[in-house]
Amino acid sequence: MKAKLDKYLKITLFLCKQQNIIERKLSRVLEELNLTLQQFFFLYILDELEKENITPTSNDLIEKMGIQRSAVSRLGGRIEELQLVNRELKGTKTVIFKLTDLGKSILLEGMDLITTENLENMKMNSLNSIYSNLEDIKKIY
Repeated sequence: MKAKLDKYLKITLFLCKQQNIIERKLSRVLEELNLTLQQFFFLYILDELEKENITPTSNDLIEKMGIQRSAVSRLGGRIEELQLVNRELKGTKTVIFKLTDLGKSILLEGMDLITTENLENMKMNSLNSIYSNLEDIKKIY
């Protein structure tokens, strides 16, 4: 049991480290657009939901981003101030978000920057190592 736990902890630490490295790289790229990584993910999720013909609500963002309702509200407010989204109230409690044309444009620009500047620079060894560790996790469970 201890060997499985040790392996699980090592894999978890490795994945956390890789996540931090990727987040730092993406954040640096997005600085060019004056956009945080969370703001970018917010826009990305809205776009993905709209492509699926789903009207994005706070609850959708809470689920997809794994953050608290108050964080979605604050983040949505900041992005709305940047005129990247519109928020409207549906009924008495449901908040709906919609990307503005500027929001769509910034999202596409961000995706282009990430694709050309960042993902091409990530070493295949690092990605293979992540994949290998994920395979090890499957074996544990």
